[in-house]
Amino acid sequence: MRTNIQAILQFQHDAGRRSNLTTMNPDCWERFGLLTSKRNKSIMFLNATKEYEGYMMWVPNSPRIPNQFAFTTHELLRESTNLTLLIANAKYFEHIQQLWKLKKPLSPGMMLVAMAISLCDELHLYGFWPFTVVDANGLHLHNDNSDDKYWSAFHSFSDYSAEFRLLASLHKQGLFKLHVDKCS
Repeated sequence: MRTNIQAILQFQHDAGRRSNLTTMNPDCWERFGLLTSKRNKSIMFLNATKEYEGYMMWVPNSPRIPNQFAFTTHELLRESTNLTLLIANAKYFEHIQQLWKLKKPLSPGMMLVAMAISLCDELHLYGFWPFTVVDANGLHLHNDNSDDKYWSAFHSFSDYSAEFRLLASLHKQGLFKLHVDKCS
């Protein structure tokens, strides 16, 4: 499982190559410039999806991007890739948010965690640290969403600090294992 169509080929030594489900939240439309409906922007998006196999899951979590774009995405993927678009149920994630007593909507990563807890017998999480970490080799491991921007910019929609506290608690309870180092 991967979030938000992040590049994986260049990181396969660290993060592995296998992935058959990745999320695509509506903000990806902005990142890939698909709202402009220019052909070259669609090609950029389709090139990014070539690294993936299996399923692309539309996460309905942005009030700025109407869900009708999910159907446009479906057509684009159906015509040009072997990916199948799944549309997540927003109510499911609202119930999980309430269960976990989080005040802000779940981030795409936490949505995948919620699904994985329901589906997987064993779960290992990588890349969920809300701060820069230095690994055993002295390399800086940055949060996947940050793109070297200030972390505080990401608190407007989801509460990553509250999510991390929850992840740490669930890790201590043995529900899954959090990792900082390379995938093993």
